[in-house]
Amino acid sequence: MTSAENSIIVISGPVLQKCSDGTLRALTAILNKGYDLPRYKFNAVQSDRVQDHESFCHDFGLDEEGTMLYLLVNDIKDISSELKLIGTTGSYPLYSSDVPGHYNFSFENVLATIAYKTFPASEIPNSFEVTAFTSFGKGCGIEIANATIEHFKKVHPSCDSLIAKVITNHDLVPYYEKKLNYIELDRITVPKKETVKAKFHDSFKIACDIQVATLKRMI
Repeated sequence: MTSAENSIIVISGPVLQKCSDGTLRALTAILNKGYDLPRYKFNAVQSDRVQDHESFCHDFGLDEEGTMLYLLVNDIKDISSELKLIGTTGSYPLYSSDVPGHYNFSFENVLATIAYKTFPASEIPNSFEVTAFTSFGKGCGIEIANATIEHFKKVHPSCDSLIAKVITNHDLVPYYEKKLNYIELDRITVPKKETVKAKFHDSFKIACDIQVATLKRMI
């Protein structure tokens, strides 16, 4: 659940890549924990979402220009003196920094995360893909997903749709459709032994065949 004291931080992919090892280690632990919630509930995926802090940006597709990571946080004062108020997004104060320093992210102060990475124009033009989407409080995922669109559109005004690829075994399609206004475009089956062919990272392991749905939200 969010409160009036909450803020949103945005860090661009290029800045994030140059952040301290401590920052990337903390983010790796936080986001892996977020992805563990459905992983342990449904037992379809057997590996961490991120391999290690060195592959964090690559694993989430945040190693290209134009990509962005957003974090909904409790207390902005405890995170970094480099962060500056740059406006608002949704109803939240929005902070950012061009300095790739150290950020004190922790399980106590991060409520939700979402990132936007590039999506092939040959498949769906003028689109970005949602990634690194986690929530650690009731309604926090919905809040960050909706609130960050305002700022993201200012940076990428030509983007008119968001794409989400989700593992249907985790019962995520109804959430995206009912809570976030996505519509399902298609779904594919990924055999247990063909995860790399399906563009998952090398260490990604599954206990069974899974289905991956592609969904779209117009913005």
